Amino acid sequence: MLNSMKTKALVPIALLLALALLPGAAGAADTYVAPNGSGNACTQASPCSILTGGNEADADSAIILAPGDYGSAADPIDDRIYTFAPNANYVGRNDVRLFVDASSSTASVTIYSGQKFLGYGTRIISFDEVGVGIYGSARAERIDVRTSIDGSTACRFGNEGMETGGQLTNSLCVADGFGSKGIELAATRNEESAMVMGSTGVSVGNGGAGITASNSGITGGGTGFSRLNVFLSIARAEKGYDLDGGFDSDDNEACISARHTSALSLRPNICGIAEDNPIRELPGFIDPVSDFHLAPGSPLIDAVKNFSYPIPSVDLEGNPRDATDPDPGAYEFLKPAPPRRCVVPRLRGLKMPQVRNRLRNSNCALGRVTRKKVAAKRKAGRVLRQSPRAGLTLNEGARVRVTVGRKARSGR
Repeated sequence: MLNSMKTKALVPIALLLALALLPGAAGAADTYVAPNGSGNACTQASPCSILTGGNEADADSAIILAPGDYGSAADPIDDRIYTFAPNANYVGRNDVRLFVDASSSTASVTIYSGQKFLGYGTRIISFDEVGVGIYGSARAERIDVRTSIDGSTACRFGNEGMETGGQLTNSLCVADGFGSKGIELAATRNEESAMVMGSTGVSVGNGGAGITASNSGITGGGTGFSRLNVFLSIARAEKGYDLDGGFDSDDNEACISARHTSALSLRPNICGIAEDNPIRELPGFIDPVSDFHLAPGSPLIDAVKNFSYPIPSVDLEGNPRDATDPDPGAYEFLKPAPPRRCVVPRLRGLKMPQVRNRLRNSNCALGRVTRKKVAAKRKAGRVLRQSPRAGLTLNEGARVRVTVGRKARSGR
């Protein structure tokens, strides 16, 4: 009954393309939530709370988050954010912030196999042991996750016995506190795998790890080993290990395979850490504690070349990635646009309306206009001379002076 109340209202334009790509989105009723949502309708006209939205979601649908703050640092959401609806997907945006202290659950946000969290810049501020738990084949894209307690993990891949596992793309995962981890594969059996692409894993606290993998073997099963594949990313733990093999054993190995990934300090485990084109440079963040954009002059700018795997077309903020020389990590460095120049056009013989158009199209400006009497009628109203001369390249807005013919008055 409650599900039948949901309508397929118009989706905000910014999300139309994303929703069109969701599996089954066209045939399912989407769920709408808002910071002050209430009731069980969960429509665009009458949104519900984010916790109710998870319960009311249909399979193969989108749970669309309206802009604003869900909870606050002083009064966070007191339960985890999740849905059991098969193939349902949370869809956020860059002006959404989730403050969560689930207390009774390990993770603030949980996504299961087949589900996605498409953040489009959503920030998740977690007061739990795990910020976002990615289980099985779940995928998280363009999320900004922060945790702040000792031993916490911002983004953790968990166990569902999946040989082909979860994905984390274009995301920033920052953990503070002693022994904290930015990104972690926490395998409990063999043959688990996960992929990190174009993301940044940071541990701010002492004894932490930027990106790490472990295999406890608690649930057993499977043959071989578990693997965390890391592409085009940054691992940073100034007071710990950037890439940390974590715990594994001869029978339950946890392997890290990194390509074009920035890491200075490594701690291998039994399986070891395999690297292809490693980047041994400090990232050069704008701020190593709070702002993880690359600063001008960072050695990571255009550091990745000759890669053979597909990369995301945009970064965490939706800025286009350089298809030839992309930057590792969640953010592509935005190079300042080259200054526009005034290329002085040829103006001789033109009338003034044509002069103004040509100067504007050439990023130049009109300077002093001098009038000179001319005997020939055909020269009246037309440019006789100009300065500077045509073809020179000057600063944008440079002024060009012209002399224009003026018909002599009768009798003079």
